[in-house]
Amino acid sequence: MAKAYQDYITRYGYDGAFVDLVTPTTQYVNYKKNGKAVNPRTGKVYTDADWKAANLDLLRAIRGAIGNKLMIINGAGEGRSYFRDSYGDFLAVADGAALEGFLGWWQKPPWKGAEADWKTDMDALVDCAKRGKIALATANVLKRAEGESAKAYDELYRFITASFLLGMGKGHSFAYYAKVPGQPEEYRPGEEVLPACGKVSLGEPRGAYQKIGGVYQRDFERGMVLVNPTAREASVTLDGAWITPEGITVQSPLVLPPHNGAILLRSTP
Repeated sequence: MAKAYQDYITRYGYDGAFVDLVTPTTQYVNYKKNGKAVNPRTGKVYTDADWKAANLDLLRAIRGAIGNKLMIINGAGEGRSYFRDSYGDFLAVADGAALEGFLGWWQKPPWKGAEADWKTDMDALVDCAKRGKIALATANVLKRAEGESAKAYDELYRFITASFLLGMGKGHSFAYYAKVPGQPEEYRPGEEVLPACGKVSLGEPRGAYQKIGGVYQRDFERGMVLVNPTAREASVTLDGAWITPEGITVQSPLVLPPHNGAILLRSTP
């Protein structure tokens, strides 16, 4: 496999390799198959420790084959698995990880996860940034069906986008994977695929996120993001003058409903 990555990079000039699926336990592979994964060296079912060691050996082999080309691995899933299974150990070899299922899988509004789980996803982003690693966060949201509330979906997209902005580091990227229920996955030209909140330019962050008055917030050059991941209403006092991306003046204190987020811009430079 390592030789195949090397050959493709050499032949087509790719910048690196995306390695899918790298997992620290056998849970996923054993769940997807009828039989258990068997270690060819022992002839016995893989233990989680042996499975993780085999994945590390694979990554080291690919690293040796592709040299200083980028190697991004997939399998971290949500932040809970990232920390619980010590997924970060793989980042000693890889250049970054894809965090699929960011804040949940196949989501529909309203977001109803636990604050602790939400914060674990934030901290997975922060951990990647501290290690100097790339993070590719992907939010899985079911596309709005006919008759469903557009406002509710806007709030969900804004909540997820603001959450990513809270934890993102240098070199981190974010994408939505929006699936239409009951239809095959395909791209249809002309469809709006980027929520309006994803088009706002806030500039560089000014420090890490923090929790003030029950609201998580982070300051940027041209604005700030606020997130309330709890099931309770929360409010925050704003210093200075702020507007929404649509140009609406924001009054202080700003009240955030449960499981909601806000992306604000400074009304003066």
